[in-house]
Amino acid sequence: GGGRHLKLKLNKQGINLDAIFFSASDWLPEQDSLVDAAFCPQINEYRGQRSVQLQLVDLRRTPSRARRERELYERFRRGEVLTAEEARALLPRREEFVSLWRYLKREAAIRPVLEDTPARLTRNVACFAGQRELVLHTLVCLDVMQDRGLLTLRGDGERLSISLNEVAGKVDLDDCHIMRRLRQMQDEM
Repeated sequence: GGGRHLKLKLNKQGINLDAIFFSASDWLPEQDSLVDAAFCPQINEYRGQRSVQLQLVDLRRTPSRARRERELYERFRRGEVLTAEEARALLPRREEFVSLWRYLKREAAIRPVLEDTPARLTRNVACFAGQRELVLHTLVCLDVMQDRGLLTLRGDGERLSISLNEVAGKVDLDDCHIMRRLRQMQDEM
């Protein structure tokens, strides 16, 4: 169709379906790339063969997991209401707070100000503690620790600067408004 129409195969959970996109945009997906597709299903009849075909209405790149997590975190920081599932996805476990704090204490003994990206900090803590990497949990933990006076956090979100504060005694992280808000959203739905 003069380069304006696109015929492709889409696969969802092992099921292949033919798709057609009339008046497609200039962006074309690469083979085996992840896409979000809006479509209307239809029956295609060609040479006596009938098959299901998806007529695409829109086709976009699927955001990466890291980008989706970052967008969720930013929505929470802006004060937007989240679904219970989204709130659960943001809620760090106690062990994650402990691992991050121990890692930061160890690093503070070497240098008083730790500068790093959220992704690399998360990776380092995961290696240090033998746990999985979740950048959004690291960001929430840092916000809670800052709110409770355990550390000073500066940065633009792409690069963080962290310094630990002197604290006497234990600090109740669950008493933080961030944790209360996440738990409330988790329980509301």
